Amino acid sequence: MHKIELKWECFCRGEELDTHKDFLKNHGGIYAWIFNGKPPRVAYIGETGNYFNRFAKDHFQNILSGRWSTYKVPEEQDFIKFICQNVVGKKYEKIKDEKKYYRTYSLDAKEFNFKDHFFDMDYLSMHREFLFNLKFAFASMPDKDKAIRKDIEAILIIKIREQYARENNINQDDFILPGGRKWRDTPFGTISQHPIKSYLIDHSGDFCNELPEEIRAISDYKIELKDQ
Repeated sequence: MHKIELKWECFCRGEELDTHKDFLKNHGGIYAWIFNGKPPRVAYIGETGNYFNRFAKDHFQNILSGRWSTYKVPEEQDFIKFICQNVVGKKYEKIKDEKKYYRTYSLDAKEFNFKDHFFDMDYLSMHREFLFNLKFAFASMPDKDKAIRKDIEAILIIKIREQYARENNINQDDFILPGGRKWRDTPFGTISQHPIKSYLIDHSGDFCNELPEEIRAISDYKIELKDQ
């Protein structure tokens, strides 16, 4: 077993990130988007070599510009139950009419159109509201541990999918959202590398207790001995 400590050093809303700009510019590692509903839920898990570049140059621009999918979830609602009730198992045409889920397309897709992508006021408002309802948690890891970062990212995504599927009596595959391409279009992130090692994970840090219980409960990942 490989032992890893995830030291959660920063936890804040997006508009509070300026207070932590030096930390973001000088660190990378694991991060989580937390939808601030009731209860707070994991919306996305990722890893990066530099937090500042990932969020300032990638994540926030992609959310606000319609390059990434967003959801019209009331802040008082459970994010996962919302997805299960309003998105999972429904045809995209029906979801599009209800405007509770914005499904992005690549610019080359035949379904892409300028109106939905750039000029629909409901969707533009949805992107902004979704971003404002997120909090962000950071557990830094040295850049030399890039391969381990990718393993830990994958483990957290796998375990979160399993937990949320169990809670709602659905299969993990059901989180492939309408129009999705395999795992890439699940709400919780993309696995770029599947772990080939077993891990023990210890969560620590000043902001560990701010995380949803389902993240803190992820303490190990085991694979068959023959695969190690």
